[in-house]
Amino acid sequence: MILSTYGLDCLYLNSRSLKAFVKTDDNCSKICKINIFQQLVYCGGYDVVCVCETWLNDCVLDSELLPGYSIFRRDRVGKTGGGVLVAVRDTIRAKRRTDLEGNNVELVVVELFKANNQSIILYTFYRPPSSTLDSIQQLNSILDNIPESMCIILIGDFNLPAIDWSLDHPNPNNNGGLLENKFCDLVGDHFLEQLISGSTHRDGNKLDLLLCNYAEIIKNVTSSTPEQFGFPTDHHIIEFEIQQKFARVKPIKRTIFDYRQGNFEELRTSLLQAGFDSDGVLTEEIDQHWTRWKEWFLAHVNKFIPKNVVKDTNSPPWVDGDVRHLLPKKYAALKKYRQSKTTARKQKLRTLTQTIKYAMRQKHRDYLVKIKDSFLDNPKLFWSYHKSTCRHRESKVSEISYKGVTAKTAAHKAELFNARCTVTSILILTIASLLFNNQHGRTRLSQATGVMLQTPMCRTATFQSSYFNRIVKPWNNVCQDVNPDTFSSPISFKNFLKRSYLELLRSVYDVDLP
Repeated sequence: MILSTYGLDCLYLNSRSLKAFVKTDDNCSKICKINIFQQLVYCGGYDVVCVCETWLNDCVLDSELLPGYSIFRRDRVGKTGGGVLVAVRDTIRAKRRTDLEGNNVELVVVELFKANNQSIILYTFYRPPSSTLDSIQQLNSILDNIPESMCIILIGDFNLPAIDWSLDHPNPNNNGGLLENKFCDLVGDHFLEQLISGSTHRDGNKLDLLLCNYAEIIKNVTSSTPEQFGFPTDHHIIEFEIQQKFARVKPIKRTIFDYRQGNFEELRTSLLQAGFDSDGVLTEEIDQHWTRWKEWFLAHVNKFIPKNVVKDTNSPPWVDGDVRHLLPKKYAALKKYRQSKTTARKQKLRTLTQTIKYAMRQKHRDYLVKIKDSFLDNPKLFWSYHKSTCRHRESKVSEISYKGVTAKTAAHKAELFNARCTVTSILILTIASLLFNNQHGRTRLSQATGVMLQTPMCRTATFQSSYFNRIVKPWNNVCQDVNPDTFSSPISFKNFLKRSYLELLRSVYDVDLP
């Protein structure tokens, strides 16, 4: 963990459906707004992104939205429209607070952890225009559940145009009815200040609000038209900074083999010449045998395959060096513009932003074309793209059960699998090895079974208690009068062993085996 000396760059927008297909200004064909959304976020390098009216459902995976970000979302169930989403960069410590979200309100609550182990609670809220007073009352009850000393940021589309925010005074004057009065009470009771200047909708209304009870930590709040960002919506797009020190995760470094520079011919020669001592197969635990083989193998690999240290970029595969080279220039222009908001600096910032946006869009298209063209000859690129898209997809099988025992951890699952299918082809190969490697070639199968039972793997209490009566004794009976010399070849004898053993497993475990 490292301590950031910078705050968080945040973006808020009302997307009016991320799933919609729209025309872009540089292409007559329609593209999904998710692609435009990705370009907007990656181009801006935002740490936190809040979105209202996502219109998403369970057909869209979290990993499809913003690779490199933790996605916290609440889709509207059973109806089209609505939905709230919060995306936090993977390097920032964040936790969803479902205990503060309520049941019948479109709200996502995320706790952002600062460097001093304190935190900020971020509420992203959407109130449909037709909703009743109940949504405001629920929001008020939710805010009542946290200490007054806690720093909270409340942002979203409240759809309350009747409230007069003249001169953007933090205590609004009410020109509406009961609903507006209740919301004004909420703002006052929780010491919130509204920080967005001007209208936030193309019709001139202020529908989107940014409220905070520690207004001094919110800086550089800007409201821009959707045309300025090239994102199709009817709401303005809001940017702001949270100027606090936040705990960030150190970039993960991994050591990988550089197979392209490897000398595989020399590696094969080295492995063949050295050979592996397999005499310990009957005197070692299986884990010991595996560890010994792995150490032997990797010792040879390290001689002929070089290694590289790589960092996880937390960005899509189509964001290459050309795009990354432009991003620092944009950040430098943004810093200068915030210091002095001149027309020239604003134009330079806008030009760089447009350049990065178009470059990123073209890189994405080129990458998809490259995947399509190379799929038949080299599908590796496709699977790399698939991995980057589905890396955060949650597994549907979180636990397994067998004979009334449920396993959740990886170790417990492995024990259950062992309990179900332990004695398989390892026993067959062990017996066959004893038979055919014997110098006289006449070892009785029953003798081989007896020797096998003295190996460390089969001397364990688990093996003896669980499998001796169910597997070993019936297997020994099958093999009692079998002589390898009666078979035409070693291969036919091995096939007999395999068929007999699989039949035994089928009868014991009632499973379909090949």
